[in-house]
Amino acid sequence: STTPRSQDWSDKGGKCMGYARRFPTGKAFGSPRLGRPPATTSRSTRTPTLPSLLQPQGRCEPGSDETRANPPAKAYGGKYGRMTVTSVGDTLCVRWPAKNHAAKNEPNGMVQINLSKVRNGADISQQELLKNTIARLPYKNCMAGSNQDRRACGGCFKVPVRASGIYLLQW
Repeated sequence: STTPRSQDWSDKGGKCMGYARRFPTGKAFGSPRLGRPPATTSRSTRTPTLPSLLQPQGRCEPGSDETRANPPAKAYGGKYGRMTVTSVGDTLCVRWPAKNHAAKNEPNGMVQINLSKVRNGADISQQELLKNTIARLPYKNCMAGSNQDRRACGGCFKVPVRASGIYLLQW
């Protein structure tokens, strides 16, 4: 999203510029997926190399299939949110639902932002992604609200120098 006014992570505080791979459109921010308990839907790290999460009924959890599409554009648009398009030096903001990890009794961990150096190529391993951390954002950087599960949290970072292309960004 664009830089929010006064760290307003709500839908009114900025403009959404893109979504995670294969993230379904039409779902309310922070809503539970397929009736799963809210605490189990929190994901502060995107792991595209892992297989989809399966429900006990064998259904794939919406938003959990983050495998790379060929071409990558197939994982965006239509029933999925759009791909983020940005430029070197831009301020890019991400937001996430507080879920149970932003509870008062939980430590304030960090959301790690990793950006692959591989352009227009296959996804790199999780080990390689962890070597390409470009930002660390406080997990509990959240708006006030009574619904702990769905409070909007977020953070911003500068897009580092990379040649034009499609890159894997993990948070």
